[in-house]
Amino acid sequence: MNDVRKSHFQNFVHYVNLFSVEGDAMTPKIVRIRARNQITIPAEMLQGTPLQVGDYIQVRRVESGAIELMPVRLVTMGSAEAAQYEQLAIQDVRDGKYGTYDTAEEFTAAVRKRRRAKREKKVAAAAATGYGG
Repeated sequence: MNDVRKSHFQNFVHYVNLFSVEGDAMTPKIVRIRARNQITIPAEMLQGTPLQVGDYIQVRRVESGAIELMPVRLVTMGSAEAAQYEQLAIQDVRDGKYGTYDTAEEFTAAVRKRRRAKREKKVAAAAATGYGG
């Protein structure tokens, strides 16, 4: 590994959390990126989660540059399950659980504020359990 890449990696690795289960903080694990950008999530990270072989995980890079993995459930349009989620969305609208924005910038600011609040809540919960990350 060349010096520039090694230096970048050493700085970056401190911010990468591969997977966390709400309320079950674990010691971070180091994994290697293999051919075709594949990684293996350590078995102990998956224990106590509903994830199984074949499930889907959303991968995204957050503002800090960290990589976040989130379990997702794909629903087929037109299925009974999709109809159920659509009804929940309709009920949210009826209950006023939505926002309107005049500009894309207002929307972006609202999303960032919500993410920041969520992140702060997670940090506070982690601190309360004695896990410093």
